[in-house]
Amino acid sequence: MTKFKEIISNKKILFLIYSVLIVLSCFGFESRAYIPFYLAFAFYIGLMYYQSVSESERIECKLKKWWVVVPLLIILVTRIFPFFYSEAPLGYDTGIYKKNIEDFRNALPNLPQASKGAWLFQEPWGLYLSTNLLSLIGLSENQILYGYYIFLNLLLGLSIYALVKKFFNTNSAILALFIFSLSLAQFQTYWMMYYKNIAGLFLMLMAFYLLKQKSWLVIPVAGFLGGLHQPTFLIFGLAMFFHFIFNKDKKYHLVSGIGILIVAFSLYAHNPQAIFQFLSPDLQELVKIFGPGAGAGTFFDFNFYRQTITFYLPFAILGLIYLIKMRQFNYLFFYFIFNFAIVYFGLIFHNRFIIHLDIIVIILAGISASYILAKFLQSLAGKAGVLILLMGAIYILGTVVVHKKPLISNEELAEIKSLSFIAKEDEYVMATDSYYSPWLYGYSGRKTIAPGLFEHNKWNREKWNIFWFTDNNEIRCILLDEYQKPIYIFVGDKQKKLDFSNNPRFEKISKRIWKYE
Repeated sequence: MTKFKEIISNKKILFLIYSVLIVLSCFGFESRAYIPFYLAFAFYIGLMYYQSVSESERIECKLKKWWVVVPLLIILVTRIFPFFYSEAPLGYDTGIYKKNIEDFRNALPNLPQASKGAWLFQEPWGLYLSTNLLSLIGLSENQILYGYYIFLNLLLGLSIYALVKKFFNTNSAILALFIFSLSLAQFQTYWMMYYKNIAGLFLMLMAFYLLKQKSWLVIPVAGFLGGLHQPTFLIFGLAMFFHFIFNKDKKYHLVSGIGILIVAFSLYAHNPQAIFQFLSPDLQELVKIFGPGAGAGTFFDFNFYRQTITFYLPFAILGLIYLIKMRQFNYLFFYFIFNFAIVYFGLIFHNRFIIHLDIIVIILAGISASYILAKFLQSLAGKAGVLILLMGAIYILGTVVVHKKPLISNEELAEIKSLSFIAKEDEYVMATDSYYSPWLYGYSGRKTIAPGLFEHNKWNREKWNIFWFTDNNEIRCILLDEYQKPIYIFVGDKQKKLDFSNNPRFEKISKRIWKYE
């Protein structure tokens, strides 16, 4: 133990560790030409950091608290801008959340009633219990689907600020919030409509805040997290458990942990089969593997993620080294260790944990950035460097936001909505590509048959392949006869084209809709 303390107290050894981690972090970059610029930037940041912490008299540079407003405005503008393109500009999960929010709303004051095999019973209900409260106070469906979602993004940013301020200082908190507002990974998370991820991350950070305060309010907050989003609850549980093992306050953590589990499991009383739902492929993965058309494109992988965070990755590595040097083996340290291990070693659907990893990377980056900022702001050149870095990050984020177009056109969405008037309430609609499945599920208002998704699908992958690739509509009729008729079939613009015109049992209702009887 003494040897370890000597190592983590030696600045030269720590800088060597930092250098090794920086070199390792650029392995896997797609653009080799970018690596020298990244290394030069990273080593310069490292030298500034170690020079700053080595000085006998550190120059203090307190940021004004009103600076918090700037990143909050960046978050608000980037989250609202996509709505200039479409009424439904966000990702594939939009339809799923719309339908589930609607089902819970319509069932008030009771809970939805459906067969245990229904899609709604496959996932946690925590989010929808909270949206029901919003329905009861008068918010419309769109206000809940989009307005509350944007509000949760702001709350997530504020929870980062509050948590970092609680564990470290105001400067680190403001800088972490700035980095969050400029994170491409977090904008992508928002755009993909990862509603439960955002809500879960907010609850997890607030739970860590409450643990730091030794508040018993952590029991309902973290318990509700367990009933809302299991992957986030897993990260929280691991961090809390290992903090319990290696730190004091055993009684508080033991009692809190038991209380949290009781609250969490109570939220699965109506659908216990959803407890381990996170171990099954999520919607993005199903869309990718179950369809011949455009495909969804899952959340980007770890190698691509590293390239989106190069402007704050060196700061994050320094932040991790700072925690080790100061022997702060707390919730945040274990949060990073377990989250990084899951993503790096490809464990249990690791790509979905990149979102969580980015949050702790942002927090670590904020810690070290506060040490370096005062050093940079001493000179005009340093101020110019900070400004260039900030403007560059804003430009890159702005370019991505402006060019992020809706996944479905307004014309396609209007036709899907028309199905609620064309088809009777007990009739089926069919998505012929997983790309469009969530949209029909959420916007058609009718029972939806879709490849590999939802409770009404009767075909396996083999039958769907026959339906997609055969030129014989008689064979398609044999397959479709397995369902109650009529069936309204939607064929979108971004999928394999299907032509049913040579069979009288198919009637073309509109540009993209066929009726089968």
